[in-house]
Amino acid sequence: MHKQVLYAILTILLVFIGAMLVFIRLVGDTASPVNQKIRIVTTITAYQQAAQQIVGDTGKVTLLPTDVQEWGAKDKEQLKKADIILVDHQDDQDTLIAQYRNWQLQSKIIAANQIITDNDFDNLWVSPLTTKALSDKLTTTLSDIDPRNRDTYVSNDNQLNTKLSVLNTQLATLAKKIKFKLYFT
Repeated sequence: MHKQVLYAILTILLVFIGAMLVFIRLVGDTASPVNQKIRIVTTITAYQQAAQQIVGDTGKVTLLPTDVQEWGAKDKEQLKKADIILVDHQDDQDTLIAQYRNWQLQSKIIAANQIITDNDFDNLWVSPLTTKALSDKLTTTLSDIDPRNRDTYVSNDNQLNTKLSVLNTQLATLAKKIKFKLYFT
């Protein structure tokens, strides 16, 4: 009889311990691991540099060939692992969306021409204002994905925007001196 009581007590304890482990698992911290870096992929060098300044040490920015037709298996693997993909034009975004399911992409796509809608200029990446708007959108997206590093992203974005404002002013001043019409100021 003592064995049956002992087994009953052990069974109740095991059920209780199991329930506690399930409870802890459900309510425990679900944040991503501390060491996991944000991964950003782009085809534009200016966007790569801006994105790297914003993520700093918390992320990695990869530059892919500009022409989608040149993308190999390694490039597609980078896209699959990316948290965010930065593109210049709708065409690039449409290509990625068409391949989204085939390549099993989970990334958020940010297209510069969706942010700068009043600009007829084809080479958006050369504009400090485009980069500034893109960096703001990137900062918001990064903060949503990785709220733990939000302050870092906002601080880095503010520093970058200050530099871009100075650059834009310098370009406008130079254009005025040489009587050249800038399409992006």
